[in-house]
Amino acid sequence: MRKIVTGSQNCPIATHASLKQKSSPIAVSVPVIVVELLLAFIFPPAAVLLHHMEIGKSAVINLFLSLAYIPGIIHAVYIVIFTPSACEKQHIANVISDSRRSNAKTACEMEDR
Repeated sequence: MRKIVTGSQNCPIATHASLKQKSSPIAVSVPVIVVELLLAFIFPPAAVLLHHMEIGKSAVINLFLSLAYIPGIIHAVYIVIFTPSACEKQHIANVISDSRRSNAKTACEMEDR
């Protein structure tokens, strides 16, 4: 496992192929998912906030669903398992920008020839 540092946030990203999910190109390390799932059963809005690292529409929806508790748990588990976290989104953006930079360098090299 390696840590990717994005700004002031440390993001543990698993590199092992068996840990990767079908819903996203990368997966967060197993302990983070376990903590988020435990939080999803104890206090669902906290799990969603921890997963997305922002107060967005998912957090607001989960807050209202948590008034009935069971729908809040179902929504929080869905968010934790099937949506990319803030760390994963940042990592994907970095990979895309790096590939664009390398493609631009390649294009410039081809023009020089």
